[in-house]
Amino acid sequence: MISYVNGEYVTKPVVSVFDRGFVIGDGVYDSARTFGGRIFKLDEHLERLSRSMRYIEIDPDPYASEIRRATEEVVARNMDDVLAVGDVWVIQFITRGLLEDAGEFGFGLEEEPPGASLPTIVVIVRPLNFKAFGLLYRDGVDLGVSLLTRSMSGPFDPRVKSTGKVTYSRAERKAARMSSRHALGAKAYTVLFHDDGSIAEASGANLCAVIGDRLVRPPRHYALEGVSIETVCELAREQGLEIEERPITVYDLVNADEVMLTSTSFCALPIVSIDGIPLPGGGNVYATTLELWKDLVGFDFVQQAESMARGAG
Repeated sequence: MISYVNGEYVTKPVVSVFDRGFVIGDGVYDSARTFGGRIFKLDEHLERLSRSMRYIEIDPDPYASEIRRATEEVVARNMDDVLAVGDVWVIQFITRGLLEDAGEFGFGLEEEPPGASLPTIVVIVRPLNFKAFGLLYRDGVDLGVSLLTRSMSGPFDPRVKSTGKVTYSRAERKAARMSSRHALGAKAYTVLFHDDGSIAEASGANLCAVIGDRLVRPPRHYALEGVSIETVCELAREQGLEIEERPITVYDLVNADEVMLTSTSFCALPIVSIDGIPLPGGGNVYATTLELWKDLVGFDFVQQAESMARGAG
């Protein structure tokens, strides 16, 4: 597939090993997805990317039009492949660029690398792994519990979509070890906690709970600013639910009417157990949310994912 790297459209994207994003994780990224080849909520994703860039002190304004143009162009140039694989991630990576002083990291460069003051801008598309979630719309997610905490808001705000994802990686690996369905290709998820012991999010996903006539979500400063959870809140309001933002504990999830995961790739999935404890379930908010989401995008992404997942098996 065709990618964009610093002003060029290439079939084999290459970034220098002296890039600060590679050496010290000094970068941010964002990821949207397509539905039937159309990017969903691109404005919201690019706005979140801009907020992340601003937080790590890369001014997004001089690069905003370039990033948008490259994103739309990469999808357009890959459209035949996008439709052939059944929709894709659309991902932008922004790093601070090449090291200004490579000697600081022991590389021994005698001169500053050319272009060291310019950020690195990469846009790629990547096939969605339907096998990882396609059958979970029906079967639901067995959510694991991890002792890992999300990044504290002091040194690095959890709302920033940083390239440094070691905590996520460790949580995902634990979830994979615990999940019997992971061997069949389904993705496993585990809870990440906030410093106060409440739930911040899940590995690679936001979560929320239906409690009575309210959709309850963790405080937004505890977790990544998810575009998908904002969409779930919009669709919950259409169903007459109030949105409440407050700390959520495992106790709350065990006693909720419904619990959902939200993420760009799958939109929303039901959680059927946590730490091996079956959840009551039985509500219809999740099912209605999926139907409203299909109407919103004009595309049956659930049928697509289930079909692709069975085909992948």
